[in-house]
Amino acid sequence: MALTLDHEATILQTLSGGIGIPTLYWFGKAYNQKTMITDALGPSLEEIFDRSNRYFDMPLVLEVASQLIFRLEWMHSHHIAHGQLSPFSFAMGASIWQTPQVILADFTNINSSQFSTKKDLQAVADILVYLAIGPPS
Repeated sequence: MALTLDHEATILQTLSGGIGIPTLYWFGKAYNQKTMITDALGPSLEEIFDRSNRYFDMPLVLEVASQLIFRLEWMHSHHIAHGQLSPFSFAMGASIWQTPQVILADFTNINSSQFSTKKDLQAVADILVYLAIGPPS
C-alpha cells in the first residue's frame, strides 16, 4: 500500500533529527501539486553493490550493519516500523558531509497502523546476508 505524500511527510517530520534520516525542508503546494523538499540522496545500497561487482568485504558489511541497526533503532523508538525494507530502501548520502552515511531513503510503503519491529529486524538480517554472500544462485 503506497502512502500519500502527506503521510510520507508526516513520517519524515516525526523522524526528523535522526542520523541517517533525510531532512524534510518543506512540504506544501506549489503550482497546484503537492511538493516535498528533502535532502538529496546518493545511490541505493543495491546500486552500490552492483557497482562493486556484487562484493562487499566484511569490514564494509559490518559498517553497513551498524548503520542499518542504528536507523531501525531510531525509527522504532518513534513507534514506526517500515515493514518492507530492502537494499533499495537505503541510500548513501549525496552531500560531502553525508558521504559515509547510509540513509533510510524509502518511506513510501510504511504502514504505521501495524507496528512490528520483528519484520524490520528480519529484513535487515536478510539484507546483510545478501551483501555478505551475494544473491542466491
